[in-house]
Amino acid sequence: MDKSGFRFDGSVPKINNASEASKIGVTVIGIKCNKSVIIVAEKKSGNSLNINTEGNKIFRISETTGGGVSGLTADSRILINKLRDHMESHQFLHNSKLNIGILSKYIGHEIHFVKEKENVGPVQLKTLGVCIIIVGISINQPKLFLINPTCGANERQIAAIGSCAEEAQLIVKEGYRKNMSQKDLKFLALKTMKLLTEQKISPESLELGVISECNKNFRTLNDKELKKLAIKI
Repeated sequence: MDKSGFRFDGSVPKINNASEASKIGVTVIGIKCNKSVIIVAEKKSGNSLNINTEGNKIFRISETTGGGVSGLTADSRILINKLRDHMESHQFLHNSKLNIGILSKYIGHEIHFVKEKENVGPVQLKTLGVCIIIVGISINQPKLFLINPTCGANERQIAAIGSCAEEAQLIVKEGYRKNMSQKDLKFLALKTMKLLTEQKISPESLELGVISECNKNFRTLNDKELKKLAIKI
């Protein structure tokens, strides 16, 4: 391997390692329809490498933007803090909300350019071992972006990350329609999680965030709302 970080066969070990690390986390699914977008995340305890040991897989970035992350705990914290700082700085400097598409490109850049050590010899950069799904409203339209270490930022209708990402995508595609209601989106996401985890749907097993063109504030469902939905699954 030369000093640029490339192997002689053209591969980049740091990116490959980060990509593999991002696949060991909990499953997070994002689904977008014409008027709403939701994000649901599995809760699982017992693995210290997963960000879900603290129960914050789904997080709020700003009033109109939220996200879900899967991968290494420490790397996830770094990325979430960078996102919030960047959003606050933009709001302060420009007195306007940052477009979610621009935000997703910023995340795609920051995943690869994090200082490995501070003030110790030459600057060493690392690639964060996380994948992230960003959801929000832009120009009165719901948006969903998938960002990972290998492919950068891509806008999607359906996105899944974590250990069961491929299975989640297949299940969701079978029941997905672009004109689904927000209620149907929630049911589809919860049914998918139930099939993947083989667990009873409850506030202890997952969390769910939602935003729509009517209600442009990103929020997570409380325990009472989740229990009410779970009864119908």
